[in-house]
Amino acid sequence: MKSYKFFLIASKLDEASMTLFRNLFNFEELKEIEEGKIYESKLFSLELIDKELIFSDDLPYKEDFCYIFLSKHRSESKIPTLTSHFPGNLCYDNSLGGNKREVAYCWPSLLKSYITHIYNLRDKVSHYQITLEPTHHGPTSSKSPFLFVELGSKEENWRDDKAAKVVCEALVNTLKEEVKLCDAALALGGPHYSEKFTNYLIKGDIPIAHMVPKYSLSCLDEFMMDHIMRKSIQPIKYALLNGKGLGKEKERIIKLIQDFGLEVIKL
Repeated sequence: MKSYKFFLIASKLDEASMTLFRNLFNFEELKEIEEGKIYESKLFSLELIDKELIFSDDLPYKEDFCYIFLSKHRSESKIPTLTSHFPGNLCYDNSLGGNKREVAYCWPSLLKSYITHIYNLRDKVSHYQITLEPTHHGPTSSKSPFLFVELGSKEENWRDDKAAKVVCEALVNTLKEEVKLCDAALALGGPHYSEKFTNYLIKGDIPIAHMVPKYSLSCLDEFMMDHIMRKSIQPIKYALLNGKGLGKEKERIIKLIQDFGLEVIKL
């Protein structure tokens, strides 16, 4: 696999994004290259942008970088949450940025490393839920891997320096280590916040690439399956199934998995 440099992106329009940006200074010496916009450390580069992160498809992404977006997380439940996921639109709705029926390139082992590091720091933020999210929203257009790291789920969490410090510590620890490369799995079925997939990612040996929840399975046809399989920088050899979370799509999805020659792992 090619070697990637890390590039972090934060938005001036995103309160959590700016809280995370400020807290990075606790862990890395950041040199200001362009006033109020471009910063560099020995570990990564960072840019502050003037638009919402999910609508940033038109940035000049470079193929030799892995881009990590520092973002707010918002949910109706307003449960304090630290989450991470790959961006992409599995269906035809692209109202939250990106292109229809397109997912971004993913780096499964990077996601596993980050979630594991933040799980290991969980005692510092015991009232926060730590969870994976499925592939959703933009941006999607790049030949570089994208990863969202999020702090939420309501305004007081977006301003929470203690939680932001934990996110930044976990992220810096992730970027400092040599990320193990191995075959990856698609995660299929279940709810938006999957405790099963999160626990498997932390405790298992196989990293998770794109995650397709139950509500998006109807969009997973042969075209989309082929597209997703191609949008991982690590080979996808497994299908991780939430056996009770496939619903009426179960029979069709299992056949699709078989057609693509993936080894099934049932949870």
